[in-house]
Amino acid sequence: MSFITTLAQCSVDVTPTKDTNTKEKGGGEKEQATVPQTEDLSLSLNIEELLGAEGLPSTSTAIELHESLAKRWSAILQNGLNADTKNNIIRKYDTPKNCNLLIPPKLNEEVAAALSESAIKRDQRIRNQQTILAAAITTIGKTLNNLIASPQNESETLPQIETLSDAARLLCDIYHDNTVTRRSLILPGLNKDMKELMEQTPISEYLFGDKLQDKVNAIKAVKKSGQELKNTPARVPLKPKNLNFRGPQRHQLPRPSGQKQKLKRNAQVTKPSKRTRRSPQRQQHHQRPGARIVVSADPVLRANA
Repeated sequence: MSFITTLAQCSVDVTPTKDTNTKEKGGGEKEQATVPQTEDLSLSLNIEELLGAEGLPSTSTAIELHESLAKRWSAILQNGLNADTKNNIIRKYDTPKNCNLLIPPKLNEEVAAALSESAIKRDQRIRNQQTILAAAITTIGKTLNNLIASPQNESETLPQIETLSDAARLLCDIYHDNTVTRRSLILPGLNKDMKELMEQTPISEYLFGDKLQDKVNAIKAVKKSGQELKNTPARVPLKPKNLNFRGPQRHQLPRPSGQKQKLKRNAQVTKPSKRTRRSPQRQQHHQRPGARIVVSADPVLRANA
């Protein structure tokens, strides 16, 4: 027991202490400077934010849906809504009276006349999607109206208002993107001068704005006036063409050669026919009238004749 007691009395405190540096004073005395250890310092939240979020674990704000919601929404995301169910939901929510832009813009008649049937059908499909988006925005707006109209318990309603407002604004942005997509799919097929005009027209009840025909007529009138005011140089008369001009010589193809061609050409050459001897009667028949017939006195020659 005395040995253990002695060890307890001689034990040294090994707890971490602050580092010290010694400096000598003028009189030879040493001064100890205390250096704080950085591991023990805990930074405030403001300093942590100023240093940045690099290297820190990311925080997730994802929520866990109720099981009933998760099942139904997953089925719709995978298979879509039944057509009858979708139409019934859309009919339940009419467009707000003071927000007519939630009605999908119509295609201008002047533009539809210049499009093909397939382009018109494609535009109508996107317009149908905007009708569904408008109904979704209206449902959120109806709930927001109820929350804003009851100012009691603002501490509870403010987070709900913020959440629903965020959802409505995102849907409105998708609605606007669909309108821009409809215009971008139509404009490349139109006249270049009209294209510049239609890109600047604001969206209204119609896809390319109201009174489009009046604007088109104004552009045509301005263009016509510009052509009339434009100084066009006089045309230089063309020189008359030389009627005795001979065209380029025809290029003659080389004549085919070879053993077969030689045999063919030889076969086409007609051989001279042998003269046949004529009898005296035939010869006399072919003699010209008035010609003198000379009869030789030699019997041999007369026989040959």
